[in-house]
Amino acid sequence: MRHVTRFMGIPISASAEKGIVFTSVLEEVGAIGGLLFYGLLILSIVAAAKGGTPEVLAMVISAIAVNFGEAIFFATGGMGLFMWTVMAFGLARARVDRFR
Repeated sequence: MRHVTRFMGIPISASAEKGIVFTSVLEEVGAIGGLLFYGLLILSIVAAAKGGTPEVLAMVISAIAVNFGEAIFFATGGMGLFMWTVMAFGLARARVDRFR
C-alpha cells in the first residue's frame, strides 16, 4: 500500500493521472463534450483518408492510437504537444495532396 500525504484530510500526493484519453474525456467533460471531442477525432481521420496518402492516414491514426495506452493529448508540453503537431502536419499534408 502506498503512503498518501494528506493536508486537512485531502490527499495531495495521490496519483490522479488518467489512463486512456477516451474514458478520461467522458469523466471530465461529460457526454456532450465527449461527443464533440470524438467528432473532432473522427473528422480528422476522415479528412486524412480523403485527401492524403496512406502514410498520412497512418500518421494521423497512430497519433490517436497512442492515446489508447496513455492519455497524452491534453498534456500541454512534451508528448501531448508533439501528438497534436503530428496530427496537424498530417492534416495539412492531406490538404496539400488533395489539391494536387
